[in-house]
Amino acid sequence: MDDRPADFRRYTRRLLLTAALGMLVLGGFLMIMDPYGIWRRLGVPHAPRPPLTWSRIAAAERLDDDCDVALVGSSRVVFGFGVRLPRWNGRKLCNGALGGTSMTEIDAEMDFMADETKIGAVLLFLDLHMFHDGRGTNHDFAQSRLNPDRTALTYYLWSLTSLDAFEYSTKLAGLWLPFFEQPKPMRSSSMETRGMLKSTMLRANMYRVFEGPEQSEARLVHLLDVAEAHHIKIITVIPAVHAMQLEALGDAGLWEVNKDWRRFLTAEMARRGIPLWDFATYHSPARSTLPTTPVEKPNPWWSDMSHQSQLLGKATLERIRDGMVGKEGDWEPGFGVLLTPDTIEAHLAELDEGRARWQEEHPDQLAWYKSVMDHITLIDPTVWDDYADNARRGAGELVPTDADGDRKREVDLGDDADLDF
Repeated sequence: MDDRPADFRRYTRRLLLTAALGMLVLGGFLMIMDPYGIWRRLGVPHAPRPPLTWSRIAAAERLDDDCDVALVGSSRVVFGFGVRLPRWNGRKLCNGALGGTSMTEIDAEMDFMADETKIGAVLLFLDLHMFHDGRGTNHDFAQSRLNPDRTALTYYLWSLTSLDAFEYSTKLAGLWLPFFEQPKPMRSSSMETRGMLKSTMLRANMYRVFEGPEQSEARLVHLLDVAEAHHIKIITVIPAVHAMQLEALGDAGLWEVNKDWRRFLTAEMARRGIPLWDFATYHSPARSTLPTTPVEKPNPWWSDMSHQSQLLGKATLERIRDGMVGKEGDWEPGFGVLLTPDTIEAHLAELDEGRARWQEEHPDQLAWYKSVMDHITLIDPTVWDDYADNARRGAGELVPTDADGDRKREVDLGDDADLDF
């Protein structure tokens, strides 16, 4: 009698049993490590490590973790506030900021907060570069709960079986596997500032296109409408940046664009009765000296010229809280300015004066800044158009070309571009 069919069935059962046990072990490991904070929200025991800071997946989970007040914005909010936040005005804070974000993502985030969470107030931090119409969604947005097309079944199955979840779980466990990206050494504050200068100049059109960001303006209007319909209180904030970042915007030809953007925000928020705080001014932390060599001590206020430290983020929250209750205290007049249509022009004039004063009072910082910029400006300025050109091509629009019908060169200016030089 031929026993091969029986042997094949036994082999198949053992194979399926081994695969099932392997999937259970893998799923258990991913659930316990929980790199995105998905399962700890449901009460599953987990490793005593915080979930990923930069992930859209983890940000959505933080927003749905019995949060009262959400912080929403770009990497300036990620850096400036972290994920372990104190209570603010007696309410639980959570950081839902998304590094390298856009108004497309922020609009979707507001829809998620309105439909899926109990959040009652949002501190909405707005940056000029977020209004670039060519900015879409980050690669992990589609996997997150911020994606309206994501179903619960596929979401939880993905969290237990995906290669991304496995990679970050092994990293949380301290297992650096050779086929995954290895951790990069920390760069000095001076090198981070050099990188931000280069990024600002290479991506100048990410700021300049505010001259006509119709889609992003519409998304801002929509998310404000959603917040109003769901009785979510909004406080808008322009986050702090160092004077050197403002100088770079000016040298990139964006000074007036930056002022027009503030006028637009002021008018829109005033029309809705929403407060608008401006911290991107020439207050004393913004004028403080940044390290220009790797051996100098870091500035406690800044990670680099574009990203505030958590020390300055804490001061920002305290300033807004005091302003809400009419308590000015000992705050520096330029640290947190409440903008209205009656004060906006005087405020913009103060920015002009602050820029001239910083140039005059900080010659060493200005000299270092110019030495870095002299190198950056050697780059072919046509690459400034590439980011906007790619967005136009994606929308089916024609892109201006040279006599040969092509751009001279195309470069990848994505978020993962190496900014060392």
